[in-house]
Amino acid sequence: MKSYKFKLQRVKRVRAIEEEIARAAFAAAEFAARAAEARADERKADIARAIDDLRGLQAAPTLAPATVISSLGLVDDARRAWFDASEAARELRTKAEELRVAWQGRKRDVDGLDRLDEHARAAYFIERERDEARAIDDNASQRDARARRTNMDRIGELA
Repeated sequence: MKSYKFKLQRVKRVRAIEEEIARAAFAAAEFAARAAEARADERKADIARAIDDLRGLQAAPTLAPATVISSLGLVDDARRAWFDASEAARELRTKAEELRVAWQGRKRDVDGLDRLDEHARAAYFIERERDEARAIDDNASQRDARARRTNMDRIGELA
């Protein structure tokens, strides 16, 4: 009997390569999304610092209106920067999730082919064991038939 060969082995290899490419694309997008989310968190912390600076100016015994207005501008700039950063992070997160779904679809394809390979391999080995058992049974039957003929010949010689 010839050795086992999965008929869809080429397809399985191609799907595995596609899955690796999709996984790498997802990993890169996930890295970019996390970095953008970290930048958005930094911008949010900048807002809190700008507000603290503004509060410090307002608590000073001598209030300088130009300085307060300048600090209000810094708070607004920090908020705009946070909004832009969070919007960019949201877009990158959406893209990363799309790539994750695509990668999982490819992974499902490869897993399905792996299961088909396992089932085909199991069926091959079961058939191989049947053939071997059949061959052993045939050999045993032939030996038994030879032994009976030999015994019959001996009985015929004695008679």
